[in-house]
Amino acid sequence: MIVHAAGILADKEIHKKTDAQFNSVFDTKVVGLLNLLKATEGDDLSHLVCFSSVAARTGNSGQVDYAMANEILNRVCQTEQTKRGNKFVAKSIGWGPWAGGMVDPSLAEHFRAQGVELIPLQEGAKLFADEVEGRNGACVEIIYGGGLNNANTGSGTTNLALHVHVSRYPQISSHLIKGQAVVPLVLVHEWGLGIAAALYPHMSVVGVHDLNVVKGIQLEHFDEQGDWLNIECTLNDRDNLLAMTVSDKQNIVQYKLSIELSRELVAGTAEIEPTTALELDKWEWTPKHIYEELLFHGEKLQVVKQLLGVSDAGCRGLLQMPDETNLARFRVAMLDGGLQLALLWERKRSGLASLPTKLGRLTWHMPAKIEGPVLCNLILKKATKLASTWSIVFTNVEKQIIATMEDVNVHVLPSKT
Repeated sequence: MIVHAAGILADKEIHKKTDAQFNSVFDTKVVGLLNLLKATEGDDLSHLVCFSSVAARTGNSGQVDYAMANEILNRVCQTEQTKRGNKFVAKSIGWGPWAGGMVDPSLAEHFRAQGVELIPLQEGAKLFADEVEGRNGACVEIIYGGGLNNANTGSGTTNLALHVHVSRYPQISSHLIKGQAVVPLVLVHEWGLGIAAALYPHMSVVGVHDLNVVKGIQLEHFDEQGDWLNIECTLNDRDNLLAMTVSDKQNIVQYKLSIELSRELVAGTAEIEPTTALELDKWEWTPKHIYEELLFHGEKLQVVKQLLGVSDAGCRGLLQMPDETNLARFRVAMLDGGLQLALLWERKRSGLASLPTKLGRLTWHMPAKIEGPVLCNLILKKATKLASTWSIVFTNVEKQIIATMEDVNVHVLPSKT
């Protein structure tokens, strides 16, 4: 593992900055990183973590050299992640100011006057550990620090660019529709969680609301140079809802969702048991039949291991996730498995294919990775000839709730005949 945290400052307006001052700041970051990569080019690295700065995104008075150098760190980490593949983790953390180190009392007061909160040492250390372990998702570039919305714009809106490539999101290779890589709905949910945690580190995520498929994201260059998506985030301070839109390079909105945040620590409710008991008949479709004849999902998303029963009121299945150490990929596979069961129920009912189009609310009760299989109960809330709406409950084998999905809409695709 490489952790590159070197940096010095020589803050001055650009017309007053000497070449020597510029080079000392720039080279400490950029040349230092390149030297580390050259010295380890033959090593089997697991991680590259760079301490970048929010200045690479927002700029800062007197720091043209520092901002440029940190943005190069961001780009190098993107390149290394693409080059080294999905067993490698590259992270470039755009830190705001810490409550310590180079920030003395006078500088701390300067930041507070600008509405920029300092990062407590314990919280910064936790964020670092979470990113290394993959708990906040697979994004290479992360911005972390209080008051970042105010630093970006006066409107409370933050615009982010997300690079989607096979090296970072290998599960998309198992989500091909007619040979075209399509972003799974539950991966957009995962992006939302990671972005909310990075933008608002002092707040807790309560749940995800109204995740709508406006137009499915088809990736044209997923296996090549990758695709760029635009994510716009706007926080409503009154109700602590972070509204997000995901758009393609033509700025056509593909997904909309909201993240509910809280300024209080949200306690889990892992001991709650499902209240609805399903009376089910046998459902004897095998995984071989499911994935070779009924569903389009590839190896990394083939998580339905056994169908435990079906009726007009719902169904139940046993999910087994791949041996995946990345928490975000584990969660994506589990949630997608629940949606797959809804598609299978529709196939049994009508004989037609279908796709999920909306998720009303998702709540995590046990956000950590679960060892062993997951039981998934689907309870039908309403159905028409062309659509169905579901409540989906994921539990471990002790019947403790892991997550719940409410108001999941599935729409039938038009018949070819």
